[in-house]
Amino acid sequence: VLDNITNVSIDANPEDVVINSLEIKYIQEMINKLDPLYQLTVRLKYFDNFSTKEIAEITSVPEGTVRSRLFYARNFLKERLETIL
Repeated sequence: VLDNITNVSIDANPEDVVINSLEIKYIQEMINKLDPLYQLTVRLKYFDNFSTKEIAEITSVPEGTVRSRLFYARNFLKERLETIL
């Protein structure tokens, strides 16, 4: 999700870069508002690229719990992002 935002070409319009930086900052702020267990799950999945199975092993919870946390976190983030877009 964040890879597309952070990959800015050299020819990018400076205004687009500012918007992208603000989007990244806002997404990070919204992630920080998640419950710590959801934050950890999101960071492991989308920033560290762990699989659901690996996250389940790391956090000692069933894979279904990991999927549930990711679902909740994505919905939370989607709702917040829709309000600014």
